[in-house]
Amino acid sequence: MNPEPEEEETLEFKEIKQIVELMNKHELSYFHLERGDFCLELKKGLDTEAVQELLASARTAPAIAMPMQMAQPGLAGGAPAGGGALPNGGGEDAGTDTINAPMVGTFYRSASPEAEPYAKVGQVVDENTTICVIEAMKTFNEIKAEKRGTIVKILVENAQPVQYDDPLFVIKPA
Repeated sequence: MNPEPEEEETLEFKEIKQIVELMNKHELSYFHLERGDFCLELKKGLDTEAVQELLASARTAPAIAMPMQMAQPGLAGGAPAGGGALPNGGGEDAGTDTINAPMVGTFYRSASPEAEPYAKVGQVVDENTTICVIEAMKTFNEIKAEKRGTIVKILVENAQPVQYDDPLFVIKPA
């Protein structure tokens, strides 16, 4: 009796495409399949492990952090591009501070285009006041002020992408 030759386990391009379509349909961000020596791993969206590694290396290597300043979002309210809030949390005027992005994503001032903005210039906020949302991987994350004070300036345009630690608001502490 001759043993049957081992059949090599693979997937056709058409089958991989169907898997990707199913991932989109069911809003899956990760797929892993192993059959014998064959392994298929699909990731969709932000690779959080890679971002965390990048952030860790940026904290230890100042030369890597410098290009992040070039990615600073355009400033709302007509402020000149070079005169915004300082990246270290200090504000542009003495006695002010910044509220920075706690994550990478898309900045939104309100819950929907028709809704009132969460925060406006002149508004008094406290640690628990929701001031914006940042959408990351189809999840809308409410961002709290985490400080008491008055909003002096909004530094980011609505629906603009932001990076981790980008200044979003200038606040005058209470």
